[in-house]
Amino acid sequence: TTMVKDINQGNQRANFHPFIVVNNQLYFVTDDGIHGEELWVSDGTEAGTKLVKDIYPGSRGSSPADFTIVDNQLYFSADDGIHGNELWVIDNTSVEPINPAPTVIAAFPALVVDYGVTSQTIKPSTYFTTTENLVEPLTYSVVNNSNPTVVSLNNLIASDDNLTLLPGKVGLSTLTIQAQDRQEMTVTNALRVAVLPEVSAQEMQLGQMILPTGEIRPSTAQFWCGWSINAQGFSPAAQVTLTDTVTALGKIQVAPEDSGKKADIVMYAIYFPLPATTTNLPQYLMLDTQGQVLLWDGKAENLVPFQSNIVLEPVQIVYAYQGQLTVPAKVEVYLGYRLEDGTIISSQVMDLIAK
Repeated sequence: TTMVKDINQGNQRANFHPFIVVNNQLYFVTDDGIHGEELWVSDGTEAGTKLVKDIYPGSRGSSPADFTIVDNQLYFSADDGIHGNELWVIDNTSVEPINPAPTVIAAFPALVVDYGVTSQTIKPSTYFTTTENLVEPLTYSVVNNSNPTVVSLNNLIASDDNLTLLPGKVGLSTLTIQAQDRQEMTVTNALRVAVLPEVSAQEMQLGQMILPTGEIRPSTAQFWCGWSINAQGFSPAAQVTLTDTVTALGKIQVAPEDSGKKADIVMYAIYFPLPATTTNLPQYLMLDTQGQVLLWDGKAENLVPFQSNIVLEPVQIVYAYQGQLTVPAKVEVYLGYRLEDGTIISSQVMDLIAK
C-alpha cells in the first residue's frame, strides 16, 4: 500500500470528497493548500493525479458539488467567482461551464395593429430561453425603439412577463428587446411593429377568382395594401426615389366561404421600366417565402407562394416587402391567396413609381 500523491504537501491534511469514476478516471474534490477546494483527477499514478482546472483562480476554490454522470460525461456545480454557482461539464478533453447566457428561440413575428388600438401585449419568454440550471426567470427590457412616435411602451417588463406596447402614429418601428439572466448576460431580438391607417370599405379592393381552368369570376374577398416610405405612414399609391426604403403591408378580408381553409398567400407585380420604350418591356415579378423578388412567366401554375400552407383567418395581415427599387420604374402590385384546388383570389392593391 503506497500513497499515490502528497497533494497538500507537508503535514497538512487533505480532505477528499466524493470519489467518482468516469471513463476509468477517479474524480474527487480536495484542497492542495494553494487553489482551495477544486476538482482533481487520478489514474492511480503520481504523474496522473492532477488538478483538473482552477475554476475559481486563487486560494478560495470553486467548491465543486452535485456530481452527475450522463453519457460518460461528468456534470457538476461550481462557482468561478464570475457567474455564481453554475453547471459545468467535463467532456474528456476540457472542463467548461454550461453557458448560462440566454438565447433566442425564434425571431419575433411582425406585429401589425390598426390605428386607434390603445395597447397590445406580447410575451417575450415565448422567443427566448436559457439553460436549465437557472431557476430564476429572465428579465426583459427594450433597449432601442427606432420610431417612438409609432409605438411607446413600459420599458421594464412586469414579473408576469408581459410587455405592453402603446401604438401611436401610423408607420413602422423596430424594437430591440433584450433578455438578461441573473449573471447579467444578455441577448437581443428585434420586433417589427406596424400601425396601419384606418381603411374604409370604399378603400378595399374587390378581388377576382382565377380558376384552374383559366376562367375568371368575381369574388367577395377584399384587399388593401399600403406603402410606407422610410417608415412613415402608409398609402396605396406613392412616388419614391431610388434611395428610399419602401415597406409594403397588406390586409385581406377573406371571402366568408374561404375562411378556415388552407391556402398560400401570393404576391406578384408587373414592373414597367421607365422611360417606357419599345425595348423596355414590362416584367412579371413574384415574391417567394424568403421575401426574394423572382422573375415570373405570368403562368398561374408557376406562381410561387409568399407564405405557404396557412389557415386563412377572416382578416389576414401580410407583411409583404421591405427594400429599395434599383431602377426607375412603375410597379403594379397584386395581393391574393391560392386555395388548395389552385384557385387564385387576388386584386391589384398598389401602385408605385420610382425615379
